[in-house]
Amino acid sequence: MLDEDVLTQAASWYVDLRMAQPGDDVHD
Repeated sequence: MLDEDVLTQAASWYVDLRMAQPGDDVHD
């Protein structure tokens, strides 16, 4: 089962992935 923490991290990762522009390799 997934807990809220995992869902929050997954959502943040997905949003970051979608917002990332081609050639933009800058990550934390």
